[in-house]
Amino acid sequence: MAHTYADRSEPAMTPAAIDPASDADEACGGPRRWAEGLPLSSRRALRATERAAWGRRCSRLVVSTVAATLGAGGGVALGAAWLHDAAPGLSHAFGGGVGVGLSLLGGLGVIGLCVRRRPEGASAWTRVGGLLALALTIVATALAPTELASSLWLRTPWVAIVLLGTGTLALAAWQRITLLARLPRILGDLRRGEVDVYANASARLEVLPCSTLVLTRNGAPARRIELTRTAEIAAPQPHAYRTDLPRGIVRASVDSAMRLQRRSLTADERAELGAHIQRLRRAAWPTVASLAAVALVLGLRMLDDPDWHNLVDVVAFGWYALGVVACVGYARRHAAARKLEIDRDLRWVVTVDDVDAQAGPLDVGIARLEVLPVSHLAWTEDAAPAPWRLHGA
Repeated sequence: MAHTYADRSEPAMTPAAIDPASDADEACGGPRRWAEGLPLSSRRALRATERAAWGRRCSRLVVSTVAATLGAGGGVALGAAWLHDAAPGLSHAFGGGVGVGLSLLGGLGVIGLCVRRRPEGASAWTRVGGLLALALTIVATALAPTELASSLWLRTPWVAIVLLGTGTLALAAWQRITLLARLPRILGDLRRGEVDVYANASARLEVLPCSTLVLTRNGAPARRIELTRTAEIAAPQPHAYRTDLPRGIVRASVDSAMRLQRRSLTADERAELGAHIQRLRRAAWPTVASLAAVALVLGLRMLDDPDWHNLVDVVAFGWYALGVVACVGYARRHAAARKLEIDRDLRWVVTVDDVDAQAGPLDVGIARLEVLPVSHLAWTEDAAPAPWRLHGA
């Protein structure tokens, strides 16, 4: 639920001046750990059979990573070298050996995206269409190799293939690197032998506490090695002291059936906001990697063929678009972090509840909604944490 507030030319207010209650307000319990929208409910011992099975899966992860890296990298390198020697004209049209290698990597990534088991958001027809488009592009290139250097109708599909395919492989590589980096913690969890259980009435998730490795979902063992994110969520404050909003802060188009007040954020809630802020600001690696890829590819193209047209053709603009998308995405996350930072420093939240004509002026029930005043994000809904807090900002 979005709210808009207008400042009626009052002097700027410091956090201390507008905090309706002190930090000494009693909380309704400490922070609680959540994972994928489920609260931590219990902890159990890891069974010996589970420890042995996950130990074997970790070993297979290392072996498969080495095999896939050597197989894919060696195959692409050999294929690029062969095409560069066997068809120098075609290789030049692709931008040299590096361009051929990137095109082969892109094709490999598209194939992997289309044939992997149940890719998110992709139907069977979408996957078949992707494979068919890749096959038609390869056939058209083989039948008319001279068209590749000058025709947009053939270069444009290759740009899309390279961007989509290499992006898919980069994401998969990052996920695999993250798993490998967690191996020491996974093995430590297996030695300690404890499992955190997150559950509600309809779902259950079992996770190793330090590495956040998912063991089971709803009682079924995880089909692949995957990590989840856990977070410390501050306890709701349904009965905290509330007071009127500061003078000069007015909600536009006020609904007379609703009562707007405010309460202070507890130390735990401010700490949780700080964690969201840090996570948003740390998400710079996709932008850095994208800009590095753009600079590397265009630099190699210029080394192979020092012609300024290589910086303004369809291939270059495709890479520029990738960099722009990455920069805009990070800029939006940085702006969201700044708004949350102001909310944290203000130290209060707007509470929204229904006006009861029969209630007295001091009869204040549980707020049905709490909203951060600057970011306009819901903080609690019916005394429960808003969904975005449980799944990450």
